[in-house]
Amino acid sequence: MVHEPVRRRQGRTLTLLTIGFIGLASLPLAAPSVEMDWRAQWLVAVLVGGAAAYGTFQLYGEDEPRGVPIESLITPALVAVAVYAAIPAAVWMGTHPAFAIVAALVGGAVLLRTAIDAELPFVRLGDLPVARDRRVVEGLLLGAAFLVFVGVAATLPGGWPLPELDVPGEIPVDLALTMGLADAAIAFLVGYRLTAMVGPAPAVGWASGTYAVVIGAASVAFRWLAVPGLMGPALLAVVLYLSTIARTRAAPPDLHTRWPFEALILGLAVVAVVVYQLLAR
Repeated sequence: MVHEPVRRRQGRTLTLLTIGFIGLASLPLAAPSVEMDWRAQWLVAVLVGGAAAYGTFQLYGEDEPRGVPIESLITPALVAVAVYAAIPAAVWMGTHPAFAIVAALVGGAVLLRTAIDAELPFVRLGDLPVARDRRVVEGLLLGAAFLVFVGVAATLPGGWPLPELDVPGEIPVDLALTMGLADAAIAFLVGYRLTAMVGPAPAVGWASGTYAVVIGAASVAFRWLAVPGLMGPALLAVVLYLSTIARTRAAPPDLHTRWPFEALILGLAVVAVVVYQLLAR
C-alpha cells in the first residue's frame, strides 16, 4: 500500500516532470528567429495533455483495486495544457517571452499540483468527496478552459480579431470552423468531467456533447462577429459556466446557494477583461 508521504512525493515529481516538459516545449517561443506553426503548437499541447494524463493515471492507479476513473484524468491534463497555452497567449499580448515562460511555469506548477490533489478524493477507495472538493475541481476546469480558449485564439492565424486587420463579414469560413471545433473539444472534456462528478449518468456522453455544441457554436459566432481580444474567450467561459449551471440543476443543494456568488465573481472578471481590452486599444 502506498503511504500518503510517498504519494505526495510522487505528486511533486510528476508535477516537476510535467512542468519541465512544458518548459522545454516552450523554448522556441523565446527565440525571436524561430516561428512555430500553429499545428505544431497544437500537437505539442496534445502531447502535454497526454503526458499529464498518463503520469496521473500511474500515480492514481497504485493500490486502487477499482482502477482509475477516466474522468479524473481530465482535470490534471487540461490544467497542463492550459499552462502551455498561457505562454503563447502572454507573448501575443506583448509580454516578453522569457518572463511569460517563467511566470507560466511557476504558477502552473502550483495549479497542476492542486489539480492532482483535487482529484484524489474521487479516485481513492473509501474517500467521500465533499462539496469543497467539487468546487475546487469546477474552478480548475473553468479556469483552465478559459486559458486554453485564449491559447487557441492566440496561436491560430487570424484567431484573435484585430480591428486594423479584420473587416466584418470577410472572415474565412475554415478559420471560424477550426476555432469552433477546437473550443468544442475543450468544452466536451470539461462537460464530461462535470457531468461525471455530479453522479452516475447513463447519458454522460450526450450531456458532454451538449457542452461541445453550445461552446462550438458560440465560438464560431464570436469570431464571426470579430469580438476583440480577450473578450471572446471570456464570453466563452461565461457561456461554459452558464451551461454548467443549466446541466447540473439536480446537483447537491449547495450549488444553488453558491452559484449567484460565483456568477458575481465571474461577472467581475469579465468586466475586468473588458476594461483591460478598452485600455489596450
